[in-house]
Amino acid sequence: MFGLAGVLAPMGIYFMTLGAWPVFGFCGLEILLVWLGFRASYISGRAFERLRLTHERLRVEQTDHRGRTRAHDFQPYWLRVELVEPDAGEEDGFGPRELALTSHGRRLIIGHFLTPEERRDLARALETALHRARMPQPTETLLA
Repeated sequence: MFGLAGVLAPMGIYFMTLGAWPVFGFCGLEILLVWLGFRASYISGRAFERLRLTHERLRVEQTDHRGRTRAHDFQPYWLRVELVEPDAGEEDGFGPRELALTSHGRRLIIGHFLTPEERRDLARALETALHRARMPQPTETLLA
């Protein structure tokens, strides 16, 4: 921000001395808008999701930018991972639009802040982890 202000302030002052005083105001407005953009980005960066998988459940904890957390539990055996790709006519070259978990009529969208490649990687990792979680667990046999 100081670098941007260091470039725009002298430029605005120069134009003000030439009689184009509105340029100075627009330089100030530009600095304000960039600052607001950085602030919004910083605030939205506080949101995160935590996934915890055990053999009994998958817990998704979604924390918003205000720190409020909502937890969602799924049974891993019935859980499906859906990667929603753009329709054929809507191909935009950016990849999957959303990643969702579905089970028993419930649908939860996760990773909305991830890039398309990160969504694909997360979907693959989740499917692999769910496959492992669905495997029968060895039981310890007790000899009497």
